[in-house]
Amino acid sequence: MFKDKENYFKELLSGDEIKRLEKFYFQFHRLSFLVAHGILRELIGRYINISPKQVKFNFNDYGKPKLFFPKDTERVYFNIFHSGNIAVLAFSKYSNIGVDVEFIRDIPDVLDIVENYFHSQEKDIFLSILESQQQEIFFSVGLKKRLL
Repeated sequence: MFKDKENYFKELLSGDEIKRLEKFYFQFHRLSFLVAHGILRELIGRYINISPKQVKFNFNDYGKPKLFFPKDTERVYFNIFHSGNIAVLAFSKYSNIGVDVEFIRDIPDVLDIVENYFHSQEKDIFLSILESQQQEIFFSVGLKKRLL
């Protein structure tokens, strides 16, 4: 049953998405990408009343997708983010929208990230936290920059 859905979602993806899909080494990551992007296409298609296969994206310099709007379609803005086994898809009719989800894991170079990318006040706050709590705090209180 799931294999049918897997094939269905794969048929919806663009050539670029298939190339990205095939770069994943682990099957779990391939399936996560496939399902999230297949469902994204399904939902966008429903929002703007076109086939999911017709959904087209443009990409900015950082590879972030933006919906290409066919003529006479309602505008919809979206964001997709996945980490671990969780995916978040968000939609808005009015403006760009952002979502972020992180699978909490040990980051061996967390101090390097803090040192190189945090504002000086953020560094001071982070470094004042007990070392045993830094990993958890990195993910939970919004100090993290969007680098991972």
